[in-house]
Amino acid sequence: MRSWRAAAARFSSARRDCQLPSDTAAAQAATASANAQSFGRKEYSASMRYLVIAVLVLIVASLASALFFVMRDRSGSKRAVKALALRVGLSVGLFLFLMGAYYFGLIPGRLI
Repeated sequence: MRSWRAAAARFSSARRDCQLPSDTAAAQAATASANAQSFGRKEYSASMRYLVIAVLVLIVASLASALFFVMRDRSGSKRAVKALALRVGLSVGLFLFLMGAYYFGLIPGRLI
């Protein structure tokens, strides 16, 4: 009987890491590094933020000028079409810029 208890004690002490993985040193290090990562709003460079905001303002301004040209110009004017084409070009350019920035690592991906 005594040898059975000794074997059971050795077995249960060896399994302590499996039953309680939070007690292992690797789990504690992984938890510490996970807690060090910031979640929520990501911080990007100020120049990229200002560039994206400026292009968005240009897109809205082009749309507003197209609306103005549609309301005020004579029927044969091409200015509204040019303004809308400029808006589409800016939108596609911004999309391609953001995709390229993500691809080259300028915009970090989500960690979760």
